[in-house]
Amino acid sequence: MAKIPSSAELLTVQRTPTVVHFEITSADSSQTFSIPVKAGTFVHEVATFVQVAFTAATGTPSLKIGDSSNLNGYLNTDDVVVDIIDTFTTSSFARGEAFAYGKYYAVDDSIKLTFVAATTGGTAGTVKGFVVLSNVKLDGIAE
Repeated sequence: MAKIPSSAELLTVQRTPTVVHFEITSADSSQTFSIPVKAGTFVHEVATFVQVAFTAATGTPSLKIGDSSNLNGYLNTDDVVVDIIDTFTTSSFARGEAFAYGKYYAVDDSIKLTFVAATTGGTAGTVKGFVVLSNVKLDGIAE
């Protein structure tokens, strides 16, 4: 029969998750940004907020957020509407993102933010966001 540990044998580790903030301000070039993620990290949430809308004469500026296995795993270009001010977006299972409930990284990786500029006549905008993550190996939860 399995032994149930007494309360004195339980180890409770609590640590506040890390929040990484990012800001993208661009109009004339497509770019990919990376946020490193160490092995043993669980990404809880990725969210964006459009502070200043991006505009375009032709083409639509877009942003997608994912990782090396799925470039739109957290937010797809259809989810992040960068040409409308005050738009807040977070991963959602209802929208079908692969990592809507978060993702555990067993090996080092990076979160990729892929910004695609307008085809012509784009004006600079600003999208801010954050990534909430915890390194469970550092917290003593996983070996």
